[in-house]
Amino acid sequence: MSKEALVEHLAWRLASLWPANLPRKLLIACSGGPDSAALAHLCCQAGDSCLDQVALAHFNHGLRGDESDQDQIFVEDLSRRLGVPCYAGKWTPLPRESLPHQDRNPQAAARKARYDFLLETARQEDYPVLATAHQREDQIETLLLNFERGGGDGAWLGIRDRIRMQGVWVLRPLLETSRQSLLDYLAAERLPYRIDSSNLTGKYRRNRLRAEIGEKIKTESAYQALLQKRQERIQEEQGWLRILDEGRKGFLSSPGSLVLPRSFLEALPEDGRFFCLRELLRDLRPAAAGWYPVRRAPLRILFTWLDNGKKGTLCLPGGIRAELRERTLRFSLSAGS
Repeated sequence: MSKEALVEHLAWRLASLWPANLPRKLLIACSGGPDSAALAHLCCQAGDSCLDQVALAHFNHGLRGDESDQDQIFVEDLSRRLGVPCYAGKWTPLPRESLPHQDRNPQAAARKARYDFLLETARQEDYPVLATAHQREDQIETLLLNFERGGGDGAWLGIRDRIRMQGVWVLRPLLETSRQSLLDYLAAERLPYRIDSSNLTGKYRRNRLRAEIGEKIKTESAYQALLQKRQERIQEEQGWLRILDEGRKGFLSSPGSLVLPRSFLEALPEDGRFFCLRELLRDLRPAAAGWYPVRRAPLRILFTWLDNGKKGTLCLPGGIRAELRERTLRFSLSAGS
C-alpha cells in the first residue's frame, strides 16, 4: 500500500470512528515501535483533513533498563521532529506482595499502569480521544489467544476499534492495516523506529503465538474466514444492543442503582441475558476491570432464581447487590464499592 493510500485510509478510519461533536484533538500512544511510529507519522501527514491537534504520549515501563530509557528519548525526539507535544510518564512498580492478586502478573500490571497514565494524560491535557496503534496482526493474535484459552465469553470480540474508557474515547484506526504495510511504509520513507527486545523472546505466550501466525493464517482467505466469524458474532451482539436500547426506556437508573422489569430478562435467550445484563452492570460499575465485571457462574444463579420466580437478595462480585422482587430486579453498589 502506498503512502498516499495509507494516509487516505487512516483519515477515513478516523472520520468514521470519531465520536460526534468532539474536538478533533488526538493523543497518540507511542512506544516508539514500528506500529506507533508509523501511526504518529501518518496522523501528522493526514493533517487538516481530519485532525486539528495531535500529541504523543509515551509510558516508560522501566522493565528493560537503558533500553526503556532510549525508547523514551526516541519518542521525545520524534515529537520534536513532527512539531507536536509529547507527554512522558515512568512506572514505579509497587512491591509484588502489596498488590491485589489480579495485578501481580508483571505484564498485566504494566499494561494497567500504561493505560492509567494514558487516560489520565488525555483528561488532564484535554484530549477527548486517544489512539493506539493496534493493527491487523494484533487482532489475529488476540483472537487466536482467546480461542486457545477456550473461546469463551468475548472471544469473538477481539480488539474493539472504538471504546470509551474512564471518560476518554480510545480508537484503533489501524486494525484493518497489516503490519507489513506499516513496515513497508517506514522503509520507503526511511523513518526510524525502536525494536522492543522483549518481543523477540519466546518467554511470553503472545510472542510464541506471533511466530506461529504465519502458519495458522497463511492465506488471505483464512484471515477473512476468521474475521467473518468475528463479524457474525458482532452482528449478533448488535442485535442484543438494539433490544437493550429499547428496553432501557422502561428502566429506572441513577448513580449506583438500576431497576428493570423481571420480564425483560425472562424474555431473552441465555446468550442475550448474559450480554444485556453485563452491559448494564458495566454501566453500573464503569471503573470495573475488563469487559465483564461479573462472570457467568454468579449470573447463572441469578437466572435460576429468576426462572423459578424466587425473590431475595444476591451478592454478586464487585460489590454489586441484586434484589429480586416480585416484578422487578434492582441492582445497586454496596457501600464502599
